This record gives sequence, C-alpha cells and structure tokens, in this order.
Amino acid sequence: GTRPDQIYPNALRYVFLSVLPIAFMASVPARIFSGKGSLEYFIAGICVPLILLFLVSQCWNKVIKRYSSASS
Repeated sequence: GTRPDQIYPNALRYVFLSVLPIAFMASVPARIFSGKGSLEYFIAGICVPLILLFLVSQCWNKVIKRYSSASS
C-alpha cells in the first residue's frame, strides 16, 4: 500500500488488486449462505471489512493532516 502498483509485475499486480479482494468478497458470503461455512467464516466476513474500514479511515485522516496542496 505504500508503493505504486506499477512497480510490481503484471501478474502480481493482478493478484493484489483483484484476485484477493474478489476472492474474499465472493467466497465468504457464498459459503455462509450455502451452509458450508462455519462460525469463523461468519465472524471473518463481518470483522475483516470493519477492521479494514477502520484502518483505511485512520490512514486517510493521517494523510489529510499532512497534506499540503501544490498551489500553496
């Protein structure tokens, strides 16, 4: 997250930007609704997005405090 995605090879960039998030978003709810998921999947399906939302908001607030526009 601290480096631009262009520095990675195309295959690795594809995995980081699409495969991992899509795999989580698709597989966890599908397992839960099909009855094959366990309590751990349910908890992960709720906690992981909340934790990531918290971390992103913390990073956003930190960056905004340090931001200085190019025109000032």
